[in-house]
Amino acid sequence: MLKTNLDSLTETRLDTEQVFDGVLLKVHRDTVRLPDGKSSVREYIRHPGAVVVLAVLPDGRLVF
Repeated sequence: MLKTNLDSLTETRLDTEQVFDGVLLKVHRDTVRLPDGKSSVREYIRHPGAVVVLAVLPDGRLVF
């Protein structure tokens, strides 16, 4: 079994913002601190009762 140091994989949320509040879903943007000390942005959708993974090609097309 592979053992990892989970601290090296953990991001810390610094800030969160709801950027869209629709009838069916909400879009959030979090600023996070990466394990190496740099910061980054994570954007995600909240929708009760649904899961989706959406791939975007380099030219902007979506893969369904």
